Amino acid sequence: MNQNLGREQSIVWLEDIECLDYVREIWEWCLRGTDVPLDCQPSCRVVGYAVPSKDRCLRRLFILENWDRGGTDDRCETPCRTGMPADGVDPRTVAVGVRGSGTARSWGYQALRTQIGKRRKA
Repeated sequence: MNQNLGREQSIVWLEDIECLDYVREIWEWCLRGTDVPLDCQPSCRVVGYAVPSKDRCLRRLFILENWDRGGTDDRCETPCRTGMPADGVDPRTVAVGVRGSGTARSWGYQALRTQIGKRRKA
């Protein structure tokens, strides 16, 4: 997959990444470099994607599942509400040809501190 990072022309964000603690970085086949990704599954939304320079290659797709922090279903209590999934990255660390990485913000350390503070006050 790292060889596909070298084929990226740009990263397109469909949402403001400053509002997102993390996104899931997954790979999908792209037939043309300009193809806009289709909606994945009903349980997720596409928030960004990489534009590859070559036809028919793998490219990165950045998504959020409904139960993720920043997702549409706030009723779910999952580990992803306070932590980060294995395929999660901080979107501010994503660049053309560079895999994203986790940060204190993406791992939810601030959210965890807030929860601990609420429990101590109760």
